[in-house]
Amino acid sequence: MALPFPTLPRHVWWILSLCAGICGWLLFDGNPTTKTRLAQYGWPCQVQATGSTATVFRCLAVNGTMYAMKRYRKRRMGVSEAAYVDSIKNEVRLAATIPSHPQILEILDFFAEDDRWYMVMPYVSTTLFDHTIGDQARALSADEVDCIFYQLVNGVAFLHQQRVVHLDLKLNNILITQDGEVKIIDFGQAQFVGRSAVAPSLTDPLGTPPNVPWEAYHGQGYDPFAADAWAVGIIYCQSMLPTVPWNLGETLQNSNPQFSLFASTPTPNGSQSTTAMDRDQVQATVEMILRHLPLPSRPLIGQLLDSDPANRVTAVERAFSDAWFQSLQERCPRSQSWARGVGGGG
Repeated sequence: MALPFPTLPRHVWWILSLCAGICGWLLFDGNPTTKTRLAQYGWPCQVQATGSTATVFRCLAVNGTMYAMKRYRKRRMGVSEAAYVDSIKNEVRLAATIPSHPQILEILDFFAEDDRWYMVMPYVSTTLFDHTIGDQARALSADEVDCIFYQLVNGVAFLHQQRVVHLDLKLNNILITQDGEVKIIDFGQAQFVGRSAVAPSLTDPLGTPPNVPWEAYHGQGYDPFAADAWAVGIIYCQSMLPTVPWNLGETLQNSNPQFSLFASTPTPNGSQSTTAMDRDQVQATVEMILRHLPLPSRPLIGQLLDSDPANRVTAVERAFSDAWFQSLQERCPRSQSWARGVGGGG
C-alpha cells in the first residue's frame, strides 16, 4: 500500500528527530517536561485555599479529572536556596515513606516549574473546618462527629505505628470526601521519630496554637506523640461543641485573657509567672469541657486531654480498647451523604 508521504532513509529520520529534540530543549530552557507539567493539570487553576506556606488550587486536567495542586510560596529573604528546597522536599520525602492508608491523602505528583514547587493530590472540596466552625457550616450530628473521629483516630494511630508524628492536626488539615471519608493532609511539620531508649522530645511548639498542648509553652521538652493525642482530643471537642475551647498560643499580652491560658512568662528570677495555667488548672478546665460532651465519649476524650503528657503518650493506641470507641466501628456507616451539603461537590 502506498504511503501518503515519501519514505526517507533511516539516518535522515534520525537526524530530523535529533534536531526536533534539540529545538524543543532550547524552547523549554533545557527541560522539555516541566514546562508542560502545569498545562497537563489545566493551569491556570482556581484558588481553593491560602496558607502561610502555600496556596492550594483546584485544577481540572485535560483528561477531565479534578486535582488539588499545592503551590509553595517563594523563598523568603534570608533563607538560602538549599534550605528552602530541602524544607519542601522533606515534606514529600516523609509522606512518600508512609504506606497507603484510607485516611491519608496520597501525593500524585511533585515538580518544579518557573522557580516554583508544586504538589499534586486528589481533589477533595471540603475540610472539617467547613463542616464545623466555618462560615457556611451547619452543626454536625453526634453520629457524624463520632464517625469522623473514629476515622481520624485510625489514621493517626497508623501514622504513630509508622513512627511518624503529624504535629499540625487541626480542622483545616482534615478533608472530608463526598462519602464522609476522612483524609489527613499537610505533613509540612511532620517528623519521623526513630525508636530509641530515650523518650522523644521537642522544644519548640509546633502546630497551630489552639491545638498545641499546654506543656509545649513552658519552655521544656515535650513528647510529640502526646502532642498529637492532645490535638485529636481538641478536634473532637471543636467538632462536637462546635467551638474552639481555648486558644493556647496567644501570649499574655493579648487583650483577651482567656487566650493566654497556657502561655507563661518568665519572672526576673527565672521562675514562671503564676498567671500561667498550671497542670491542675489545665485538668480542671478539661473536666469542665468534658461535661459538655456526650457521656460515653468522656473517658476516652479525657485520656486524650489528660494534663499529664506521660498518661497521654499512648492514649491514641489505647483508644482501640475503649468500649465506646469500639462501638463506633459498627455505628459508622460506610457512606455519609451528608458531606455533599457543604462546600459543593468533592
